[in-house]
Amino acid sequence: MHRFKGTFLLVKSNLRRDGLRLAIWLGGLTILSLALMSAYATMMDEEALKEIIIMRASNPAIRMLDSPSPGLSLGGFYTARSSVLMTILIIAMTIQTMNKHTRENEETGVSDLVSSTMVGRYAPLTAAIIVTLLANIFMIFATTFVLYAYDLDLLYSFYTGVSFSLMGIFMIGVMAIAVQISQTTSGASKIGWLTTLFFFTISALGNLLGDFNPETFKVASHNITFLSPFGWYQQMAVFHENNMYLIVPFLVSFVILSCIGYKLINKRDVGHGLIPDKSGRKDAHKNLLSPLGLWRNLGRKTFILWLIIIGAFGLLFGYVSDEFEEGLAEIEGLEYIFGDISSTDYFLAMIISIVVICLLFFYINSLLRLRREEVDGTIENILASGVTRSKLMAMKILDATFDLFVLIILLVVTIYIGAIGQAEVSFLTMLEAGVSNAFAIMTVGALVVFAIGLIPKLASAFAYLMMLIAIGLGPVFGPMFNIDEWFYNLSPFSHVRTPLEDFVILPYLIMSVIIIIAVTIGFNYYKKRNLELN
Repeated sequence: MHRFKGTFLLVKSNLRRDGLRLAIWLGGLTILSLALMSAYATMMDEEALKEIIIMRASNPAIRMLDSPSPGLSLGGFYTARSSVLMTILIIAMTIQTMNKHTRENEETGVSDLVSSTMVGRYAPLTAAIIVTLLANIFMIFATTFVLYAYDLDLLYSFYTGVSFSLMGIFMIGVMAIAVQISQTTSGASKIGWLTTLFFFTISALGNLLGDFNPETFKVASHNITFLSPFGWYQQMAVFHENNMYLIVPFLVSFVILSCIGYKLINKRDVGHGLIPDKSGRKDAHKNLLSPLGLWRNLGRKTFILWLIIIGAFGLLFGYVSDEFEEGLAEIEGLEYIFGDISSTDYFLAMIISIVVICLLFFYINSLLRLRREEVDGTIENILASGVTRSKLMAMKILDATFDLFVLIILLVVTIYIGAIGQAEVSFLTMLEAGVSNAFAIMTVGALVVFAIGLIPKLASAFAYLMMLIAIGLGPVFGPMFNIDEWFYNLSPFSHVRTPLEDFVILPYLIMSVIIIIAVTIGFNYYKKRNLELN
């Protein structure tokens, strides 16, 4: 039988099964692109555009999170300001779609049924690649339409859409390998996100080490950015240089990675990954004889992975802290803005705030483990042993919160260590920035506990919605939308003190009250309700 036999039947089946979810993804990304473009077009004249480009492009900390400025134009500003957010969301859609139609099908037994029919060995992966590729191609035309609607050049608008979706196409190849290596959906997702984080760090470092030319309004990034696919699309400089030859490494990488994925299919059985499950101990360790020990063991691998990532980030940012000093020393009048606080301390504290926001994903997913164990039915065995639901939930919250603070302290310590010999930084200022943001993270986590107790079937969707609101309307991405202050204040991160502000206890008291009330309600309902199994 031909190895690709049945591919197009599977494509039709995947589109029918997954049409609504993909429509929500694509519609949401289009609306987001439209909202960003509308905000930029209505809020800025040419002088305002010059000021904001100079402010952002001359700031080393902001350059790490933006694409490098390609020059002075509305289209160029859109690509510089929005591309990181848009590409990360496109990557999220790509990872989820590839996982759903490959690894998730194998976990749920769908692939066994499909394989029992006249379907070739390569058909499921090929169908997943085609569906995900179609979604990314749609985003090319959606972005083109949005930009052209604001009277930007049609060809350059198309180039912008291509540059955004190329990252998604690259990640299709990465996920084609990841779903062969890992034996679980979560494992494949981790490989995808670790790859994204690795390449983003390289491009961020290259942008930080770059130089801004105030005459051309262009940032010349360090050459290391070409080692990252993020750097490839960013160096296209759409609306100015239009280096579209950089499409080639994307397409070559996609083909090579996909071919590797096909090769790996033949080296494993359906339902299994190339990395086999590790055999456990014959007898349980004594640390597993308590709910807290069980939760810590279940989350050990993920926690160690985050320790490595956060430690590497901290050392990297600390090591390049002297770049902040050199770049900021050229800006006149900063001493009147920062006062007694070192400008390097301020920007390192802001970087800590941004990285700590990323820990929201870790914290929420750790809390949702309680719900996943309930859905899988494994929690019944624990409850049958005499462990109360209250104790089980309390230990999960304690475990997740302990890990959160360990990661925050590790981030601060590694930045401080990395900065030794590079710049003088304040340990207390950075620690305060990390702990302050932890209050906001715990506030969102408390709402997740509330959802697990009160609306268990919607807990995951509710948790990710809260994360989207907290991050999307917060100080990192909120200003991109030019939103009213009322919406901005919906994010708990908007109420976290920065080093330049006086300490006000009221926001932290309000967050503490929300945490207490939400967790109390979640506890009470979790104790009383029936287990909700799929």
